[in-house]
Amino acid sequence: MPFHSFFSRSASKYDRQRKLHTRITLFFLALALGGCTSLADRSASMPQFQTFPDGSCSRASLAASPLPMLAASEAGHAALARMPSRLPFSKTAIDTASIIGALPDLMIIATARDAGLPIEQLLTARQNLVERITLTMLEVASMTGEIDCENERSSQLRTQLQKAEEQRLRSYTVAGLVLGAATAIVSGGIALGRPDAVSANIVNVVGGSAQAGTGYATLSYTATGKLQHERNLLTDLWHGKSESAMYPPAVWRFLNHVHDESAGTPLSQTLVARWKADNRLGAPGSQEERLRAELIFGKGGEYTIEDLQTRDAILDQLEATVKLLYQDLALLLRELSAWTGASRP
Repeated sequence: MPFHSFFSRSASKYDRQRKLHTRITLFFLALALGGCTSLADRSASMPQFQTFPDGSCSRASLAASPLPMLAASEAGHAALARMPSRLPFSKTAIDTASIIGALPDLMIIATARDAGLPIEQLLTARQNLVERITLTMLEVASMTGEIDCENERSSQLRTQLQKAEEQRLRSYTVAGLVLGAATAIVSGGIALGRPDAVSANIVNVVGGSAQAGTGYATLSYTATGKLQHERNLLTDLWHGKSESAMYPPAVWRFLNHVHDESAGTPLSQTLVARWKADNRLGAPGSQEERLRAELIFGKGGEYTIEDLQTRDAILDQLEATVKLLYQDLALLLRELSAWTGASRP
């Protein structure tokens, strides 16, 4: 066989192998990039998450027709001034009666024995006081029910966001495994056919890059969902307002006039301080703190799972603080029953 004929045939065979390796490499490259693109397109179309609609947690405005709060008026102070020097009620009971607007009735009950008031007047004052206590208990229950409902809204959205993140994690994990296996198979096949082929190296580079891309896409993804709350029980507390149309008067006065025994500040200020503690909203003065505060204490917007967890923790603290009013009302009712029982002939 002529030398030039053998050389031409070998060169032709080498060219065919090189073209084959190039086609395999390009095919694998297109497959890898196409797979990543389809995954990115699928993840880019965010699902529409469903939760309770805004406003579904408040059926009636508790502050629409407030009862007169005599404790802050001259009549309330006058009633307190006419209390006997030897008070038959504790300071907590008197403060609670002041908060619920029943201090004049408590004054009548406390002085009925020494003043010789008719039993009818004593019974009327007692009935009024018990009605105020009952009404306030119902208002506290209504407030905590609204807070629980808001927590449930957050919980529903958080569960859906967690499922979305888990689904994306599974998708990219499978994609990474497929790309890794395909890279090994193709590069190994090319290497077996021609150990010194550059195509195998190209396939390894492309496959490794694609796997790195799927890993980055998994870690960089954060699911978000919209949660609106036009009626936000946290807003007035956060801004330190003196009055609020969202709270019953007794509950609002309890939060702003009763002091925390350990901190020495009103319960409302203690709550806000706790919300800011431990960088819950972000580093003090940072943009993260400002944006998260606007989201949680504003009218709502796009929430992440971490944002929802922060909001739930803040609502839980508010609910626990409001429920403390139950203890003061129970104390007032116990002392009322003991005193009126002893006052009966």
